[in-house]
Amino acid sequence: MIDALNATWDAMIAEGQPFAMTETEVRGIPMRVFTSAPPDMRFIWEMSAGHGDKPYIVFEDEEMSYGEAHATVRSLAAYLVERGVQPGDRVAIAMRNYPEWALSYWATICIGAAVVGVNAWWTPAELEYGLSDSRPKVVICDGERLERLNEV
Repeated sequence: MIDALNATWDAMIAEGQPFAMTETEVRGIPMRVFTSAPPDMRFIWEMSAGHGDKPYIVFEDEEMSYGEAHATVRSLAAYLVERGVQPGDRVAIAMRNYPEWALSYWATICIGAAVVGVNAWWTPAELEYGLSDSRPKVVICDGERLERLNEV
């Protein structure tokens, strides 16, 4: 069984295959990387724009298309830039698994900022520590997390 698995793996990463690998230097360290990997996460998001009216996310009785999601991400990204967020800055996302979490993630990635994922179960004291330790320029949160933040 393991021989078959290894043979399949070797075939998948061979030159000319979809998961072909090569060695390159990343920040001074030699690493194996996928030859055809997208350059960054923004590229992956932008590839999804072609899906237009197809459903992107469904939450309870609401559905958002890829087109609507892209418009929302562009709007939020512009808002973050207007608020002074620049590439390399940190943006904390503190909310439950709402559709807005994913949209906030993509907006942050698209402007070159780093996402700081905040555990939605954290207490006010844990939120205070996590945010003071990570020092995000902006916090995007839902109402429940905002109430907890107001306690500190």
